[in-house]
Amino acid sequence: MGDTLFAMRALLLSLTAVTVFLLSALWYAPEQVHRAYFLFTKSIRTVLYERSFELDSDPQLLAQSGLESSAFTSSLVDLLPQERTNLWWLTHTKDLARFLEKSPYVETAHVARCSTFSVRCFSLGIHPRVPTLVAQVQESDWTVGKDGGLIRRISSNAFPHLPRVYGTARGDLSPGLVRARLSYVSSAIDEIRKISGLEVSQVLIERNGELQVEFQGVPFLTVFEADSHDLEVIREESRRLHELLVRFDGDPSKVKKIDLAFQRLAVVEFHEGEDVHESQEKKTG
Repeated sequence: MGDTLFAMRALLLSLTAVTVFLLSALWYAPEQVHRAYFLFTKSIRTVLYERSFELDSDPQLLAQSGLESSAFTSSLVDLLPQERTNLWWLTHTKDLARFLEKSPYVETAHVARCSTFSVRCFSLGIHPRVPTLVAQVQESDWTVGKDGGLIRRISSNAFPHLPRVYGTARGDLSPGLVRARLSYVSSAIDEIRKISGLEVSQVLIERNGELQVEFQGVPFLTVFEADSHDLEVIREESRRLHELLVRFDGDPSKVKKIDLAFQRLAVVEFHEGEDVHESQEKKTG
């Protein structure tokens, strides 16, 4: 009991001495005390709230997405909770990644320290959404990802290498239906390209669901039946188109239009003066 009382008295005396010392310093050297306090609080704030960032992303994918590294990084940082301390950031990296994935330019994200012992530098690992086509939506051109989601509004002459898609965003379609159609068209273009060997330049979606497709370097229009949104139908029609191209011996200059929207049939329309020709696919099995 006596030892405890002695310790308490010693502690009180120590606190009293420290208090007297601080009050004396404040009385005789207030500027130095204020400066020391300012530097101390600034150091604390630097450790807790100031941070730097490194972008970890494939430069080739960024270029394909039309993104400039510095501006892209700044737009990502603006999405993050700057009011949180660095300690919170270090323990909530998954939450930070979810903030980043709200950006229309980001497909997936992860956040980590720049190095093992870093507490104020964060690496932003980004897989950008690479546009697969350009769609006209309410008279504006938008880049579109493979999931059908709109990425950003662009000028009419931007991304000239991407297929242009029209007729998918009429006024009577909901945003969800527009996204679903664009996703399907993106997948359909990919299947047509792989099977036919032709690069798609433009797609018009008719109200009946048919796709009117124009190809790069090919003079004729091709119609695909796509109302069912069944990619197997697109694959089967693309195989028929490939067989027809082989029959033309690489010279389709006389062909005006190929309509594949018939079961096992391809209706070939030639230019003026030629007859309409029907080509039936070879049955297997």
